[in-house]
Amino acid sequence: MIKQIILMMILLSVLVTAYNPADKLTDLESGKNLTISMKEYTRNYVKIREGSAVQFSTYDAQNNILAYNTIIIKEITQEKTKALLSIRGRKYEEIELRLGNDYKINFTGDKKIPFMFIKEDILHYDENPNERNIILLFNVPQFRRETLPEIEPITRDNIEGAGQKKELFTPLRVIFLILIIGIITALIILFKKDKLN
Repeated sequence: MIKQIILMMILLSVLVTAYNPADKLTDLESGKNLTISMKEYTRNYVKIREGSAVQFSTYDAQNNILAYNTIIIKEITQEKTKALLSIRGRKYEEIELRLGNDYKINFTGDKKIPFMFIKEDILHYDENPNERNIILLFNVPQFRRETLPEIEPITRDNIEGAGQKKELFTPLRVIFLILIIGIITALIILFKKDKLN
């Protein structure tokens, strides 16, 4: 009984640290279309099926459109997903997405958002074509460039003493440390009881 409780504690701790409530998932039915707006440093997860399309446009900070793009999912197989991609409203080209791999989309000539990524994050393959789906991650990294102020050169005159120490125990580290110590202690107690029996 105690072993099951410890195993559940370990599994729950892994799930709690893996879950990110900021990531939204949009479920798109077969044959339906979806439009999403992408700005710098935005991520969108879309659960998509064969025959569905996502129009994902990129915008700058002032809501001016930078690129109008569309992806259509043609076929989902166990090894890859075949799709049609149109960048900036141009002719569709056939691409292949593979589970876990980033597909880089280059927006030639655009300095505000020069590229973005599409990643097949999860694959659910089924013999029934209506049940096949993938979860696509649309990811625009952050590109803002800031000019740094000129820094005064460091000389021996500028050095007054040791630099500021980094904080060793942050709240997150303390929680993980307590969790790990608790799990190790529980395992030691468990194995001692087994040896005694």
